[in-house]
Amino acid sequence: MPATLDTPEPDISSARPHPAKAAPAAAVHVVPFSHLDLFWLGTREECLSRGNEIISRALDLLEKYPDFTYLIETVNFLDHYIQCYPSETERIRRFAASGRLELAPLWSAIYQNLPDGETLARNTLYAKRYVRRIFGVDPVTAHFADLPGYTPQYPQIAALSGIRNILLSRGAPPDTPLFYWQALDGTRTPTYYVVLGYAAFACGVDWHKDYPAMLSGETAKRLKTITQNLKHPAIVHWGCDLYTPDENLILNIRHWNRDAAQGKHTHQLHFSTFSKYFSETLAASPPPPPPPTQRRTPLHLAQCRKLLARHLARRHPLRKRPPDRRIPLHPLPPARLARLSAPRTGRRLALAPRCHGSQPEQPGR
Repeated sequence: MPATLDTPEPDISSARPHPAKAAPAAAVHVVPFSHLDLFWLGTREECLSRGNEIISRALDLLEKYPDFTYLIETVNFLDHYIQCYPSETERIRRFAASGRLELAPLWSAIYQNLPDGETLARNTLYAKRYVRRIFGVDPVTAHFADLPGYTPQYPQIAALSGIRNILLSRGAPPDTPLFYWQALDGTRTPTYYVVLGYAAFACGVDWHKDYPAMLSGETAKRLKTITQNLKHPAIVHWGCDLYTPDENLILNIRHWNRDAAQGKHTHQLHFSTFSKYFSETLAASPPPPPPPTQRRTPLHLAQCRKLLARHLARRHPLRKRPPDRRIPLHPLPPARLARLSAPRTGRRLALAPRCHGSQPEQPGR
């Protein structure tokens, strides 16, 4: 029937193109931490003192900003802090129970490929026992920030110790950051590899300065590097060696997320912990199991066998040791004894068990 003035026009509203909506910004988990390294930036006492400052600052930021999270990566620094400030035990317990403060299942940051298996097991045993007893939580994610040595047995040790997740920052292929690390006995542990390294963001972009500085750096480029071609969220380490967290980081990320909600950025930055990342990501999209051919190889790391081979090739040759590899201390030669009796060394040894003075310093508030 031909159209007339009395004939209503056909409804073509459904055929009209609607304005395109911006795709929701992809989530990136930002995990603030400090690599708590003894001796790297000073003496043992200087590094532990710096660790006290770092932990105090992190606790204050956790108190002030409810969206902030933090990781204390090893228990030796935490134990020293509590010895100096026992009154802070309850505050740490409260933040740990809330999930915003992640504590470690490792007493000290040690290489996997240098000590024997019992040392690795005890490093976890002592840490988990201490954290459960003092703070009432059970840490389940091991963080190996600046430790490139690995052993194929570690997933087995981790599983028997109650460690459910592992994070690495050295040596894995960048195309499979989330994978199962499979031990020689077949034990598999979910593992994440930080593609750019643990210090790439804290030392390479300016999120700790003002917001224009955050935008003008390599933020977009580095976020693209760690998120491209992934079917799961990515992780951003925020920290480096003995790094004190900065309040500007929190303010800038809040500003960034407001802009991302308006479509100005392709990624949302969410403060998180490693355990939270594994819990949420594995529930949504677990990594595929290793192919059967890799299960039959004598040495393998699930989807990235190169990780093990690369670091086994770089191992320094070690002297042959007794079977139990625990060597008693032998008497020192006179020249070494003379150096140990020097006044400077004597003062260091005298101060070592203490909290840097007769009275512990007060944490910053």
